[in-house]
Amino acid sequence: MAEIISRIAWLEKQIKTVEKFVETHKKALNEGQATFSDKISYNTNRSLLNNYKKELRLEKELLAKEVFEFRLIGESVNKGTIPLPLLGKLSDHLSKAIHYTAHFVRNKTNAVRGVGHEIANGLDLRLSDVEIGSCRLKIIGNVHDDLAGDSLLGDAYKSIFEILREEDEITFSNISPIIGNSAVKNLDHLLEEVQNNNLALELKWDAPNGEHFKWGGSKESVITARQKLEKIKDLEPVDLDISGKITDLSVNGTLKILEKDAKKALIIKFKKEMMIKVDSLTLNDFVTASVTRNSILDEVTGEEKHTYHLNDISKY
Repeated sequence: MAEIISRIAWLEKQIKTVEKFVETHKKALNEGQATFSDKISYNTNRSLLNNYKKELRLEKELLAKEVFEFRLIGESVNKGTIPLPLLGKLSDHLSKAIHYTAHFVRNKTNAVRGVGHEIANGLDLRLSDVEIGSCRLKIIGNVHDDLAGDSLLGDAYKSIFEILREEDEITFSNISPIIGNSAVKNLDHLLEEVQNNNLALELKWDAPNGEHFKWGGSKESVITARQKLEKIKDLEPVDLDISGKITDLSVNGTLKILEKDAKKALIIKFKKEMMIKVDSLTLNDFVTASVTRNSILDEVTGEEKHTYHLNDISKY
């Protein structure tokens, strides 16, 4: 954050300096007193000024926005342009994948008919910039925490990267319920468009806490991700009440409850709004917990995998 603020201050100082040069050369041009050197300097400084202003705008957005970089790599986009029909399809699938993931993170259910205005307006996803080179699309959205101290967009991004970056098949099938079937389908459709157009894809995101997320960069990454996603089918979430002993409490938002006669403890995730209740608990406490179980079916093995999300908890 301090680095961004320092960069903004530097850019603002440079803009003021270059603006003076531009005005001086512009005045000479208007008065017919400009030399050939003045004309070159005017054009050079005007271009530099535009670049500084563009960078300043992006740096300021970084202070209040999540910036997500979507980079397409391939012959058809290597000049920083992209066919408009392809851009429309990719934007639609990416937008839906992010919105549906956010909906699932918040509600623990799949979005069937869209996510509603509250989530869509809250995320406020926008295309901010297109950079030259292999086509880089910069996407921004609302980073502000909600009343519980969570960033819904940040949680959605983290979930998508967690899915895409996982290479181990067993681990993947365990974590894949975290984004929901609607998001999985659109993520797969997105990668399908990339693959059909003989492109590679790279995703980057720098979280506000300094954590760096990156995935892809090759055609093989796209193919591998699609092979994993196509195996997964979500089942309907189920609300359950469970009772047992707490065997683990973690600062990263998980706890473990061992039910009576069970051989393995259930790993249960919880959000920040549950911290007050969780903080009152200690290891070996006996508790009753209300949870939502999300499940996926691996259509190849026929095996179900579950994740659990805490809704309420109390001692007994």
